[in-house]
Amino acid sequence: MTVEGADDLDNASRTVSVRIRDAEKVVSLSRTRVTRGESSVVSVAGAPGEVRYVRVAADALGEGAAVNTPTARAVFDDTAAVQTVGADADAGVVYAVVSLDDDGLADLRLQTERFGTGSVDVELAASLDGAVEDDATLDVRERTVTVSGARTTVVGESVTLSGTAVESEQVKLYAAVGESYVPLYAESGLAETDVGGDGTWEVDVDTARVVDIPGTYRIVAVADPAEQLGSSADIDSETLRMFDVRDSASLTTVEGALSLSASRTTIAATGGDEFTLSGSAVGQSDELRLYHVGPRGDADLTLVDERDGAFEQEIDGVDIRGTHTYLLVGAGRDGEYAHAEAERPAVGTLLSGDETSAAAIAKLRDAYTGAGSDDTVAAVEVEAVDETLSISTPAAQVAAETVSVAGRSTNEDGTTVFVELRRGEETVSTAEASVTNGTWNATLDLTGVEPGTYRLSAGTATTRASQEVTVRSPASASGTATSNGEQSSDGTTPSSNEAQSRATATTTATDTSSSEPAGTSPGSAATDDGSTTATRFPGLGAVPVVGALALVVLGLVGRGRRTGAKGTENETE
Repeated sequence: MTVEGADDLDNASRTVSVRIRDAEKVVSLSRTRVTRGESSVVSVAGAPGEVRYVRVAADALGEGAAVNTPTARAVFDDTAAVQTVGADADAGVVYAVVSLDDDGLADLRLQTERFGTGSVDVELAASLDGAVEDDATLDVRERTVTVSGARTTVVGESVTLSGTAVESEQVKLYAAVGESYVPLYAESGLAETDVGGDGTWEVDVDTARVVDIPGTYRIVAVADPAEQLGSSADIDSETLRMFDVRDSASLTTVEGALSLSASRTTIAATGGDEFTLSGSAVGQSDELRLYHVGPRGDADLTLVDERDGAFEQEIDGVDIRGTHTYLLVGAGRDGEYAHAEAERPAVGTLLSGDETSAAAIAKLRDAYTGAGSDDTVAAVEVEAVDETLSISTPAAQVAAETVSVAGRSTNEDGTTVFVELRRGEETVSTAEASVTNGTWNATLDLTGVEPGTYRLSAGTATTRASQEVTVRSPASASGTATSNGEQSSDGTTPSSNEAQSRATATTTATDTSSSEPAGTSPGSAATDDGSTTATRFPGLGAVPVVGALALVVLGLVGRGRRTGAKGTENETE
């Protein structure tokens, strides 16, 4: 209300503030919705000088809170308007007695730490057990913060931590390191974030900072950190306990991994024999460095992108024979290369170009794995050779049926191998195969091919191999026939000496038996098939007969030799 002067006092004025209220006794709250732990100011209006009771029922208290004076003092602040604070277990209330000032007003602060969540009725009465003159309702909500995320991650990777923060506006993350709590970092700036309208929050934490040493860490999420928001300073455990709303979770960080392998380690030195380098790159930088060192020490560099912890790089091929070494370098835990350059690294800053292959490799390794560096290096060697082709199967003898023909080749993948079986100028069967990872395989149909010796050949546009094979009939697959139709018991062909011995024994027996007519012995009788064996040696069978004839032959031979010797002696005399 403002009063201004008139006439001679036209330059004077006075302004005062007044409160207009209902004549009835009333109670009101400065905040009708709070998070447990916050406070609200209770205002009481009535006749100046009156005394009033501000009561809260005991059932509004949280679990474990006793109905006694200490609890009442924790609920009602002892301000100038408060005459006394107390509790009545029988009546089931805690209360504060206030005295209205000359304006008929009284204010006191209501703390909510001892309340449970839900609605709290604040009542105004003339006495402890008097009728309710007025009341106001306070809505108490629980302010909570939760944090969760991956339990284990690789150092250098980004890990997502998330949670809820009901009735809070910001969340800040710390990690327990030694005796302190160190602020965590996101990909850009501190690991702090606003709470969404649905009470949730999420931060992508960079594990290359603070938690970059493998181990298990306690991660603490603090709601509404006040003056700590935006600060990179560490805090101690005592300061942390001052934050009423916090939650924690554990996070384990492990060492990253880097591997490198080649789809083929032997290729053709044609310049177009493509192969693939691939591997894992967990906990490394997004951009990897791939060095190639040739047999003569020449080197080049390719930047390779890592995706989801893996990579793959196609190599067009090389045209110099010898060992080609590929070195893959990752930035390690800190995400920074030991050999750092402006934007794009160059081989010339590390090598002069006059190094041997071994020296170039050693210099590259030293640049990234020196003292204090956590960069990781993986290597693989690829041998570049002249194009070659060989036949591995079949063996020297095959059956006249479907036959598998296979071999190896250093030709480029996809090179066509032509396979043929020839006899002289005649091509008997053909097939085609394709080189895949250094091998090829074809199928020849030899069904109906006549037994005999053939030339099996395999070739490409630049290479060729051949060998001699013998084709056998399928019926003789289990053994080879002899010249007179006999076959040894173990499936092998008898030697020439064995065959000659058999032939000699047969001839000798025949000649001997025919020298004496059948039936000359008394009582003998000829057999139906004309054989003399049973007649001359009844009951002895064929084997004794042959043996006896052999003895006769040997005796005659021996006698002839003695006679010859005697004749010689006579001549000498």
